[in-house]
Amino acid sequence: MSFNHSQFDATLRFLSRTVSQGQIGKFDHLITTIKHAQVNAAFNSNNTIDALSAFKSKFWGQYYCAKHCLNTISKQGSITLTSGIASQKGYNGFSTTAAINGAIESLVKTLAIELEPIRVNAVSPSFIERFPNDLKRLNFIKGVEPKLTKLVSLDDISEIYLALIENLNKTGEIIYGDIT
Repeated sequence: MSFNHSQFDATLRFLSRTVSQGQIGKFDHLITTIKHAQVNAAFNSNNTIDALSAFKSKFWGQYYCAKHCLNTISKQGSITLTSGIASQKGYNGFSTTAAINGAIESLVKTLAIELEPIRVNAVSPSFIERFPNDLKRLNFIKGVEPKLTKLVSLDDISEIYLALIENLNKTGEIIYGDIT
């Protein structure tokens, strides 16, 4: 199932209604990969409305997905959220993204304790290649991270998500998919 983050309120109503009415059956694993609209501006000049909107979609979207799945996810299952590299490394113009990703990583550590035995983890990918040979994105990212020589492939990041699902001993972990 996939949802458009730009329709946050409608998505939340749909999720709440379908779960409460039992329309989503039991499942083992939840993976969320919400990407907010990019807010690339220096902290002193960024638009706070845009920052709030980005936080609402990426942080609160994952928060609500995790919360609303608790009655249907298997107790032996897992929840895997997605943060991002800006939580660990400072980049000019990425203060909003850094705050959002840091909040997600803090949430994971607490939920791993509170929701046990359900495992809760996060994947923090580096800069991801949207499609093979994504030179436009690579050149943009090189302006942010000059040492970057390639983007992380979707296949590589997918392997990290699968490894977290399969590893029954991992919870409260943030796995970094950083190639820089």
